[in-house]
Amino acid sequence: PLWSSDGVPTSVASSVTRILADAGLRGLSATDYDAAMLARPIRPTAPGLSDGDTTTAVWDVAMTADVLRFAHALRFGRVHVESVYPSLHLPRDTVDLAAFVQVLLEHAKAFPRNMSGSEALDTWVSAQFDTLEPPWAHYWLVRDALQQYQDYALGNEPLPSDLTPALVKDRIKRIDLALERWRWLPQTFTTAPIFINIPAFRLYAFGSPVDDGVSTLVNMDVAVGNAFRTRTPVFSALMRTVIFSPYWDVPRSITVKEVLPKARRDLGYLVRSHMEVVSVSDGRILPLSRSVLARVSEGTARIRQRPGADNALGGVKFVFPNDYNVYLHDTPTQSVFQLARRDVSHGCIRVAEPARLAAFVLRNEPEWPPARIEAAMHDGHPQQVTLTTPIPVFVVYTTVIARAGGETLFYDDIYGHDRALTARLAAGYPY
Repeated sequence: PLWSSDGVPTSVASSVTRILADAGLRGLSATDYDAAMLARPIRPTAPGLSDGDTTTAVWDVAMTADVLRFAHALRFGRVHVESVYPSLHLPRDTVDLAAFVQVLLEHAKAFPRNMSGSEALDTWVSAQFDTLEPPWAHYWLVRDALQQYQDYALGNEPLPSDLTPALVKDRIKRIDLALERWRWLPQTFTTAPIFINIPAFRLYAFGSPVDDGVSTLVNMDVAVGNAFRTRTPVFSALMRTVIFSPYWDVPRSITVKEVLPKARRDLGYLVRSHMEVVSVSDGRILPLSRSVLARVSEGTARIRQRPGADNALGGVKFVFPNDYNVYLHDTPTQSVFQLARRDVSHGCIRVAEPARLAAFVLRNEPEWPPARIEAAMHDGHPQQVTLTTPIPVFVVYTTVIARAGGETLFYDDIYGHDRALTARLAAGYPY
């Protein structure tokens, strides 16, 4: 046996069972790891079994399996991310979990010589499991928030006046979901990424591939797709180009549902909106007429809006090719950022500080200082800049964010993704 001696759990095994029993402190469920069964005394014999070592063997193998299961959940989450979001392609780290178990076992042999007392050993074992969890500062802030709310639930701390026991219970569940989503992330990126958190209406640009500290983040408000009609998808892609003073190629759905009906009633609508009709086959600008609108309906022509002050994409567009034709862009309607709830777009993501984001994205392109960026945004002539190093963009979804000052922010589950993940996890292991 690896975890017992003469039918008695080793000190490390006892410590591990206590850690598994406290899985809830990490946003996991102790029942997934047989914590109650492992804590019971090992029976040297079992009714109906002739070999007295079998029960010990079953317990020992269960210990190894549960430690591996717990370690895997801490490192990668309980649910595989692409089974929830098929288009969210997150780099997956490799880790030798068998070697991790071996570290615990080797320490078990050394324990009598270098440790004394279960509390000290529990601290050491807990720290080993900590090394599997995400290194991101904001993950650990969320874990701290979980401890805070669990203290409220257990009565270890007085309940604030703005909370009820039911609300505390609900928030603990939401924090558990946030921790699950954090565990889906790799522990390092090859290039500093950009994240857009849909329910928070917020963009976070990392300044380092290994650090999400406040000092290295650029963050700003965004507006996302409408919850009822045009939701922004959860996905990932590589930002490859920045286009200043872009044309707006009106999506087919908007063309058919919104632009064409107005143009049929009044051709002058397109002129006043600085829109033009372009041949799909050769890119020629076509003179406005009823027959040209018929070509748009047939799909042999398309509508685009010229660069300018009223262009729907504003002064800059950030392109990361994807199956959804979603991108980041400026907007002439800055008033949208005064709204608390900003699910107002057709699916693309509007940014509140486009010039600042452009300066950040092009910070390693010396020929693009902030002054030139500002000029290009208002030039009226499209300019495309290809990034020397493409930037990973992750459009994600979490309804809980914790700040370094101790504040925990909870956002509405505007697309119902929390409900869907809760139902998935309610199925229990193996999910």
